[in-house]
Amino acid sequence: MQIAMQIVNISAYKFITLDDTVELRPRMHAQCEQRALKGTILLAPEGINMFLAGPREAIDGFMAWLKQDARFADIEPKESPSDSQPFKRMLVRLKKEIITMRMPLIRPEEGRAPSVAPVTLKRWLDQGHDDTGREVLLLDTRKHAITASPSSRNFPNRWRRTATNLKARRWCRSAPAGSAARKRRSICRKPASSTCTSSRAVF
Repeated sequence: MQIAMQIVNISAYKFITLDDTVELRPRMHAQCEQRALKGTILLAPEGINMFLAGPREAIDGFMAWLKQDARFADIEPKESPSDSQPFKRMLVRLKKEIITMRMPLIRPEEGRAPSVAPVTLKRWLDQGHDDTGREVLLLDTRKHAITASPSSRNFPNRWRRTATNLKARRWCRSAPAGSAARKRRSICRKPASSTCTSSRAVF
């Protein structure tokens, strides 16, 4: 009886300025092909986003090679097992953005807004203001909440209209983890004359 080889699926991203995507593309593709990996790697000036699948040894070998580049040394992919290969081929694609919002100049790697503990956020919401007396507004920045659309491309324009109502308020945004959410948080970071605080609190 033949035992099926278990496949390791990984996903990872990192927002980091890349000015050598053209040179990286063939090198990454060759490393994946050498290990019979399948999936997709997106390279853009704003960073890398990848979904790969293959045997454990092949996945570990590719990640070891990738981390030799100091820019990718801290990438820790999420893993899940499967009994079969979910991808049909190996692609390394060059993109203007790894998360398309038509805002290639946004740089999520530059940081995020200060965070607030869930217990503090709940207290602010219950009392209607923060500790300085500024009105608090909780904003759900998940893409469907603001755009009513499954596409991140619509987010920036809808956000600009929303941000005009945030002047002189402390506003807290609630968003999930992930590359798209990270970029949305960067876009929402600095509306004029308001104070932004980030929280993943769930009540």
